Amino acid sequence: MLHNAGITAKRDLMSDDEPSISEEDEMTVNFIAPVELTSHLLGVLSQRGPDGAFVCFVTSGLALTPKRASPIYLVSKAALRSYTKLLRALLKATRPSVKVMEALPPAVATEMTAGLDKGDNMMSPEASAKSIVQGIDAGKLDNYIEKTYWFRWIDCPGNWRIHDNRQALND
Repeated sequence: MLHNAGITAKRDLMSDDEPSISEEDEMTVNFIAPVELTSHLLGVLSQRGPDGAFVCFVTSGLALTPKRASPIYLVSKAALRSYTKLLRALLKATRPSVKVMEALPPAVATEMTAGLDKGDNMMSPEASAKSIVQGIDAGKLDNYIEKTYWFRWIDCPGNWRIHDNRQALND
């Protein structure tokens, strides 16, 4: 099972302006829906036989570093990242035939990211999909794709000096 849904709206938490997508909708699509669908299908996935099954959650490099314009998106992807780690640990002990993976792509050139000032730095949807599938085939539990590979250092306790998140909030 591959969870790849994502929506976002630019929003300024210090403004009264209403974005095009509510916070509730953003959290529902990006976090609650994958959690609930996975919960409902765990029994079926557990019965997949000797080859087992996998659940892959596509989060984002933004799960690891803040961005001022997309606060609810990054919070929802960070929540999904935490859920992935929790579910992986729980299933390893109780249902080891179900592998729980996470893919962390960089910004992907989709309708959702249209209008972002990223120049040619966005990954194509095709290249992102190929990298996700390659990670699944290789059994990577944490699939850092392209430049998100370096973000993993941000997420390590004790490595806080590597990246100053205050600057990222201004981006």
